[in-house]
Amino acid sequence: MGVKSSLRKRRAWILNARHPAREARNPNHALEIEKLKADLEKARDPKQKKSCEAQLSQAEAYLAELKSMQVVLPTMTFDHS
Repeated sequence: MGVKSSLRKRRAWILNARHPAREARNPNHALEIEKLKADLEKARDPKQKKSCEAQLSQAEAYLAELKSMQVVLPTMTFDHS
């Protein structure tokens, strides 16, 4: 296998690997936030309501952080370290 072929395969692997930019586009995060909003509306107990608000705040902050992350591919890779 040539060096260029190896680099292309490694680059493709990096791009297809699980990373924050792809996680931010995951529809499950939006569904989770919607569920937390619904739970917050249903909550009657002040303690439960406060807990739901905290969870919702954390989920929204996490999603915002994921969206702001950028994947930077390496410009140089090595076969052996």
